[in-house]
Amino acid sequence: MTAGKIPAALVYFAPRPFFDASRWYAACIALWMFTVLTAPGLTLLFLGVVVGLGVAFVWMLWEVEQVSKRRRNSDRFG
Repeated sequence: MTAGKIPAALVYFAPRPFFDASRWYAACIALWMFTVLTAPGLTLLFLGVVVGLGVAFVWMLWEVEQVSKRRRNSDRFG
């Protein structure tokens, strides 16, 4: 190995335990982040999720309406 450089073979062909360990650390960090949140923080997180899902649902309905509007208008003559 050269000083300060990681060989490309180690980057592209990393052993499986490395990825298992990185997933484990990511899960621990995510759980730690949720345990650090206080009640107001959890409330804001929940509110953000609900608002995001609501916006996605309204956007989906709007897109469906636009597609059906084009289909209805193309059936008319004149």
